[in-house]
Amino acid sequence: MMKFKNFNSLSILEEGSRLFFGFGDVLLKNIETCNFLKEIISSSYGPEGMNKLITLNSGKSIISNNSLDILKNLNLNHPISKLILFFSFSQEINLGDSTGFIIIFTSELLNQAFELLKDGYHISEIIQGFSEAGRLSLNLIETLVTVKLTDFFNLKIMSSLISLIIGKNIQGLENFLAPQIAYACTQTLSSSKKKISINDIRVVKVLGGSFEQIKTINGTIVLKDTEGRIKKKKKANFLIFLGI
Repeated sequence: MMKFKNFNSLSILEEGSRLFFGFGDVLLKNIETCNFLKEIISSSYGPEGMNKLITLNSGKSIISNNSLDILKNLNLNHPISKLILFFSFSQEINLGDSTGFIIIFTSELLNQAFELLKDGYHISEIIQGFSEAGRLSLNLIETLVTVKLTDFFNLKIMSSLISLIIGKNIQGLENFLAPQIAYACTQTLSSSKKKISINDIRVVKVLGGSFEQIKTINGTIVLKDTEGRIKKKKKANFLIFLGI
């Protein structure tokens, strides 16, 4: 019979790796990982959050209290931390805000779940309780709605909703930009199409000027001067050649 010598299982893993056995140890380490992210984000969370000095891989340093900037520059290898970051970035893509809230809220849920486990509750019971709480929360949110968007072509309501989303990143300009963004979005809609298509909206940057010169038009913009002397023509027909 062929025999194999006993060897250290860590020898096939990366240097610094550790092994944990048993459901309790693994679960505890997963929660500790989430709490580690919470400690990083919580001190920078809110209107009085402290700034973080972040050193990038390129050697440059930035100072920010924005949760998204902090999370983007964290080199994490733990699978749970990567999963939490994925949901946090999804929140940024879908809503444009509350990336830090996802980290803090998830950490608190896991800590409360761990207390229930220590009290003798089975993990299936905790999952069922969280699912029921999520369903009740969604029903409660429906009762708290103050504005419901039923007419996608109503520029006033569209502008007010968009200003809430973009106000965080461009404070002071949301009242000017929101109506133009709303107009551009409504131009991509039709009576049979109720979904906004961002692929039909193009942003063209022109050097010089100020934000007061920003304009939304329904048409095509070509950033190139005319070859001839004619600079303006009404009701003209255009032929565009696409070179490959």
